[in-house]
Formats: sequence, structure tokens, C-alpha cells
Amino acid sequence: MKKIAFSIWQLKPVKWLRRIRGFKLVYTPLIAIVLFTVVMGVIMGTLQLHEMSQQEAALFRELSFAKQRIQLRFANNTDVLQSIGRDYVSAGDSTKLKENVIIQAENLLQSNHEIAQIVWINESDQRLWKIPPDNL
Repeated sequence: MKKIAFSIWQLKPVKWLRRIRGFKLVYTPLIAIVLFTVVMGVIMGTLQLHEMSQQEAALFRELSFAKQRIQLRFANNTDVLQSIGRDYVSAGDSTKLKENVIIQAENLLQSNHEIAQIVWINESDQRLWKIPPDNL
């Protein structure tokens, strides 16, 4: 038994053209659909990765901006509290000046929700005043 290798060249030219035409008619649309699906999948994946990177960059910018705002508010509050402390110490025995300083501290507390209370403690760790006062 001899094995005969089947080749396109062994077919008659008419049969060969029919076989190629049949192949094209059946598989060309299928190959086009598969190729289109693959290309669209690659495009969609690329767009999704690009959108995710843009969202991450936007989130990073927003977090950086919020961090800067918080740091700026803390720095401003620190400056105001130091100013209130200097004013209170420089007031000496003047009760009117000390009352003005306490009013400034109350205004600071009302305008900044991140400050819960302000307590003034002297050198011997005794509380001189507190804002808001205890409601006992």
C-alpha cells in the first residue's frame, strides 16, 4: 500500500479553484469576525486601562489637595493659638485683656470644627480656664 500525498497541485485546475473558492466563502467571514472581535477586545482593554490610570491620577490629585488644605488649616490654627497664648501671657493682671483673649479663643473654637476644646494650664499644671466650660 502506497500512501499518496494529497496536494493542491495534484488536483485539476478547476477543482483547485473550486476548493479555494469554497474555503474563501466559508472561512473568510468567520476569520473577519474573529479578527474584528480580537481587535475590539484589545481596544476596549486599552481604553479601560487608560481610564483607570486617569481615575487614579485624579484621586491622587484630590488627596494631595485635601492634604494641603488640612495642613494649611492646622498651621493657621497653630499660629492663632500661639497668638492667643502670647496675648494672654502679655495681658498680665488685666482682666479686661484676658477676657478679650478668652473671647478670641471662643471665636476660634466656633469657627473651627476640628478644635474640640481649648484648655489653659499654668506652670503648676492647674487649669485656669477651659472653652467650652464644663456643664456640671
